[in-house]
Amino acid sequence: MIRIETTSKIRSIQKELLEKMAQTPQMLDKIGEKIAKIIDDAYTYKAEEGVIGIIGKEPIAMYALLGLLQLTELKWSVSVYILEKSPSLSQLLARYPNVNIKISYMEEDEGYQQLSMLLHQHPIWIDSIAEISASIPASPTLQTLIEHIMQVKEKSPALSHIVSIDTPAGVDNQCGEVNPISIKAEMTIAIGAVKIGLMRYPALTRVGEIHIAEFDSSISVPETSEHLYVSPNQRWVVSVLTNRLASQEAFNRKLTILDGSITSPSALQASALAALSLGAVNVELAIPSTIYESSAAHIFDVDWLLLPHEMGVISEDAVPILYQSLKEKTVLLFGVGLELNDITRKFIMRFFNNNTSSSRIIGLIPRNEQTKLEDKPTYSPIIVGGNILHALMENNKEWLSLLSVDAIIVFTLSDWMDIVSSQEDGTEKISDRIILVEKYAQQWQRTIILIDLPITIASPNQNTVIIPTRVLSVKNPKMSAILSGLTAALLQQGLTPYEASATAAWLFSRAADNARDKKGELFNIQPSDVIKALPDVLRHLQ
Repeated sequence: MIRIETTSKIRSIQKELLEKMAQTPQMLDKIGEKIAKIIDDAYTYKAEEGVIGIIGKEPIAMYALLGLLQLTELKWSVSVYILEKSPSLSQLLARYPNVNIKISYMEEDEGYQQLSMLLHQHPIWIDSIAEISASIPASPTLQTLIEHIMQVKEKSPALSHIVSIDTPAGVDNQCGEVNPISIKAEMTIAIGAVKIGLMRYPALTRVGEIHIAEFDSSISVPETSEHLYVSPNQRWVVSVLTNRLASQEAFNRKLTILDGSITSPSALQASALAALSLGAVNVELAIPSTIYESSAAHIFDVDWLLLPHEMGVISEDAVPILYQSLKEKTVLLFGVGLELNDITRKFIMRFFNNNTSSSRIIGLIPRNEQTKLEDKPTYSPIIVGGNILHALMENNKEWLSLLSVDAIIVFTLSDWMDIVSSQEDGTEKISDRIILVEKYAQQWQRTIILIDLPITIASPNQNTVIIPTRVLSVKNPKMSAILSGLTAALLQQGLTPYEASATAAWLFSRAADNARDKKGELFNIQPSDVIKALPDVLRHLQ
């Protein structure tokens, strides 16, 4: 897992590091060694052509300069372009008197002629210019500098690679805002931990691939009341997937996806195809019978449970049939394609309230068996959408008791805002969604997935997971069907709600970003694009 912290917490740690460095310079050298190793591992084939470091604001400038000095030990050609002279930078350079490094200063470079020459000479550019904040934008001088760098980059995009140290210039690493003139990095090397603002949109469109140069173990992390934020990396995902149940064991647990309406059959297809892509077996699709023919033409390798319907949506008479099917051990996914109207609300409340009685004939169950149905079956875990939760909250004050303790609630942003707005006094309290997702996961003691930018997952007694994605259209409700299907498949294979949610969201994010890269930035990606991208993501995990 990648560690994520608030900006204030990281600055507190960095302050302690710099204070200790005054007594033990070797401590800071270790940060430089880690930075140099990350760069060398990624671009070692460019060592001879070399790197230019644009050195700006301290303390990030110190880390960047140390990384560059360590690169010389790895036989890299290194140039340094210092924006402003300072005693601490001079002292650091004095510690390496024999290092072959070319140094230039911005104050001596009229019209950025020297900088332009260095940018053309070296293919790797190290950005440690400065961060900004939402209230204090970059100075005109820095904006002009950043604009010049990006103009040079645009002329040779494939020949140059930008690596930002800690934060790309022009990006607010606390709230995630981006200056119109900012650096777009290919890689960002976070110092100690990733600042939480870099995981938010639109900042996450500027950071590129994230690596971490961790602090020395002797640096203490200040104790605060804040939760620890983490983001899965590929190593963690592979580890989790390796430990899941074998297919034969998973086959003993059924996955039932309850979804679909005559107006929204595509959500069923999205969740089912996503689950099947992860190797889900023994999958049952419980749908209104009227959409069977159109759905069966697109989905294979599943069983079908055809349910009574009214006007193309599942009716309350489907509950006894569904109960009969759920007698065996089952993971149940209430899909997002269940159109909410008076008919489906009655079905939802009857299902969750364990009410099997009916005043009407149930067409697929003999009349004399209608009163002999067993009590509500045990299905666990269950995944419900925010729309289902909204219906429960409207009709039952004890709604929380209707969901199993290992339930996962998947929210689209619109469903989340509707529910939270009704719970909070004043819109100013819903501005920080990550904090509120944590709050309600603890309050409800259930795992919550919020499909936003970034995707946020909070689970009781677990670290909050933040997963960035550059795809705006993840807010499409059909996208939540894909994420729900992936999560359900992993639950069937034995993962905990926390593991399944975090792993599914990571796979979903990678597939969405890959689909966007393939399609280009000018066009929105569709759920089908994400489904098609999943096999490549899974293949690269091998």
